Amino acid sequence: MEMPSISKVYQNNLIPAISVMCLLSLVLFWLPVAGSFAAGFIGIKKAGNHQTALIASLISALILGLTMFFLNSSMTSLPIVGAIARTGKIYLPLCFMIPLILGGIAGIAYGK
Repeated sequence: MEMPSISKVYQNNLIPAISVMCLLSLVLFWLPVAGSFAAGFIGIKKAGNHQTALIASLISALILGLTMFFLNSSMTSLPIVGAIARTGKIYLPLCFMIPLILGGIAGIAYGK
């Protein structure tokens, strides 16, 4: 019996999980903490196992954090997000990355 390669194991569930998390986070960007937490919690359901779920939440948090880091100055006119964006360049990505990872961990714990 031939063992499947690691890329085939992760390819089936990793890309959809990352895309769901990133899409939900960007749709709910106006709720910085709650929206990212919900995106992480819901996006984990697309991942097949715990390892894929954790990798998907870390990769999507990195993608989302970099996006918010580079779009920080364009969001200062928004009410809630703008208040966080005006405080500093690193606080806005952290407000999106940390809840996304915590939501992913909560989704993994809830799914046991």
